[in-house]
Amino acid sequence: MLECKGINTFYGPAHILFDLSIQVSEGQMVCLLGRNGVGKSTTLKSIMGLAPVASGSINFDGVDITGWPAFKIARSGLGYVPEERRIFAELSVEDNLEVAERGGSPWSRQAVYDLFPPLLEFRHRNGGHLSGGQQQMLTIARTLVGNPRLLLIDEPTEGLSPIVVRSLEDMIRDLKAKGQTMLLAAQDVKFSLSVADYIYVMDRGRIVYEAERSKAQEQAAEIRRLMSV
Repeated sequence: MLECKGINTFYGPAHILFDLSIQVSEGQMVCLLGRNGVGKSTTLKSIMGLAPVASGSINFDGVDITGWPAFKIARSGLGYVPEERRIFAELSVEDNLEVAERGGSPWSRQAVYDLFPPLLEFRHRNGGHLSGGQQQMLTIARTLVGNPRLLLIDEPTEGLSPIVVRSLEDMIRDLKAKGQTMLLAAQDVKFSLSVADYIYVMDRGRIVYEAERSKAQEQAAEIRRLMSV
């Protein structure tokens, strides 16, 4: 479904991604693991057309989308959940979802309320008055009602309490069980190895390790070592 080949991305003179290649098959959950600052967010932004790709190619569903504007990439079926959330703080939960909802999507408002029960309880509350965990749920729900074929999620549990983290992880497992294709940028090795079909580890803008889940589980100590370098 998604294939990135030899991606090089710069911010001004700073070279961030170095010949990065990853792929995600339909129905898979793929985790991109790494410490803060290794290029995970830039990888997702490059795929979404939010960071300038200097060379390489990004192919989605058989179409080369390299260099497309972000709005066109989103319309093609890619959904992006940024780390900084970016909800409409002055709109209610219900209005946040209504703005993004695309007709004919299997992810109706009721479907995302079923997935994220706290949002149903607070559906009339403004986004700015939600807790951090509830805002993260709303960000994912708002992206889902846009009917993405592939969901890119950037550090969904960053900065949240352990209880909220476990709740969000359970909801991500539910998404996977429902067949949603996902590319998840994360730091949590234990969670990633428990749920992802395929693992990539990044360091300094490069892929330094990749494996299917079964092999990655056997090599968990090596993955943790790579992430501590």
